[in-house]
Amino acid sequence: MQIGLRAVIRKTGAVTLHAAYTIGDSRPLLKLGDLDRKSPEYVSIEDARELTKSIQHLADRGIDVQEGLHRRLISELKTQGSRWRSK
Repeated sequence: MQIGLRAVIRKTGAVTLHAAYTIGDSRPLLKLGDLDRKSPEYVSIEDARELTKSIQHLADRGIDVQEGLHRRLISELKTQGSRWRSK
């Protein structure tokens, strides 16, 4: 069990895993991936637990991982423009 790890079950039956963390006065969720092994965004429960621990540790130090993702995306878009592709 990992506090902050959330499973969201969609109407389709698909399950996505999310990390909840506290940064300032907000409690955002970050999608970690899908529980379906066939999905390109597959993440195991074990990996999701470790990712959640890391995200929470960073948040405890005042680092919002989503802010970092946004900055990285903008930087890549500036460099690559319309050639940018998600990996």
